[in-house]
Amino acid sequence: MSYVAGFVCGLGRGIYRGMPKSSKLPRKLKVSNMFNSIGTETSKIGNAFGAAGFLYYLVGKTLNALLEDQLDYLSPLQKNMVCGAATGAVFKSTLGVVPTAFGAVLGAGLAGAIHLLTEAGNKSGYIGFEMKFWLYLFNNFLKKSLIS
Repeated sequence: MSYVAGFVCGLGRGIYRGMPKSSKLPRKLKVSNMFNSIGTETSKIGNAFGAAGFLYYLVGKTLNALLEDQLDYLSPLQKNMVCGAATGAVFKSTLGVVPTAFGAVLGAGLAGAIHLLTEAGNKSGYIGFEMKFWLYLFNNFLKKSLIS
């Protein structure tokens, strides 16, 4: 799911960046530039989103295995935000202290926002799943994909 979201974001960014700066270029060059830009952006952003989603799963699984008793008093929203903060920090940890802190805040915010959106969607009946620290959903997915 995260890869598809990244693909769509990359598609929009690729179209925007692929627009020709000059209208004097030949049509063939304009089309080629557009396709190159779309391909580059969709793969770059899609892979980043997919890696962040998989990292979120791994961090959640590790936190649940190591700190299960310590996280019992937290609500599901708080658990997702802790997992998102740890994921964002790990994702940006190679860039220094400031990007690590920014990644942690951004990860916590995104995880909290997605949790609240899925909660609202469940209450209104538009969607039928919960964001349960991602463990149950990914475990079932991995089991099904490894069996088949």
